[in-house]
Amino acid sequence: MSIRSSKFPVQNVNIESSDQLVNIEESATGFQIGLLGARVIAAAYISSRGIISKSFNIASCSRVQNGTFQITLSQSQPDTNYMVHGITEQDIETHVQCGVIRSTKTVNSFQVAIRLFNDTGITKLNTNFFVLVYDW
Repeated sequence: MSIRSSKFPVQNVNIESSDQLVNIEESATGFQIGLLGARVIAAAYISSRGIISKSFNIASCSRVQNGTFQITLSQSQPDTNYMVHGITEQDIETHVQCGVIRSTKTVNSFQVAIRLFNDTGITKLNTNFFVLVYDW
């Protein structure tokens, strides 16, 4: 059975194979996508100035300092056992890491650090990035 949505043609979809289960569900705050039990609880595309252009369950973002961004969730989580994954827009020749600063995680927010690694050392970098937040 499929239920029509205002934005998308199917409200709930389950895809099963011998080695994985994918579940997509529409909720009040957007879509939740699950893979092997993990589900995306928040996502955002954020500019180098901390401006959110697209998001799901992300209330705000502010640049704390060069290369460090404070991200606040729209809905508090029951605990801090969630995973943050960051991806930057950089040329393939550069080595950039985007990750959560573990000590800043709360049930409401976290900080993301973006760093460029090269022959001259480590540089704090302001660049566009995409952040995904997973939970189980």
